[in-house]
Amino acid sequence: MSQVVFNALQTSLSGGIGRYCYEVSKAIYKQHKIDFKIVIREEDKGLFSFADIEDLIIVEGIKNAKQRNFYEQFKLPKLIYKKYPDAIIHYPDTMAPIFAKNKVIITVHDLAFKSLKDAFTWKTTLWKNFITDLSIKKHIR
Repeated sequence: MSQVVFNALQTSLSGGIGRYCYEVSKAIYKQHKIDFKIVIREEDKGLFSFADIEDLIIVEGIKNAKQRNFYEQFKLPKLIYKKYPDAIIHYPDTMAPIFAKNKVIITVHDLAFKSLKDAFTWKTTLWKNFITDLSIKKHIR
């Protein structure tokens, strides 16, 4: 049976991607066709009552996107590789972990930061361009 770890840390931190995280993880989990683990924030535990507790990877202390990005880049890849070295990780964002040893799937929802330059700070635009390009190049095999 295939094993997938779905990163749903954005569920209640962001609108569209958060809703996507919740709905996709719920739909896949309810099919019971694969060994499916879901990474969530402690605050979102109630939303994921459809899943067995042993299928949830519960993370504490993530209150904003900056903390989430740091955790996704540096801590989560190590945790997943240690517990599930053969799992495929789905990151529902353009920013896949650079140092992940597992196979990774990313979902690119939009590239607004490339065209709506006035909607993002120059730092955000620079970071998103860098990490998106690197994520795509790294994970295309």
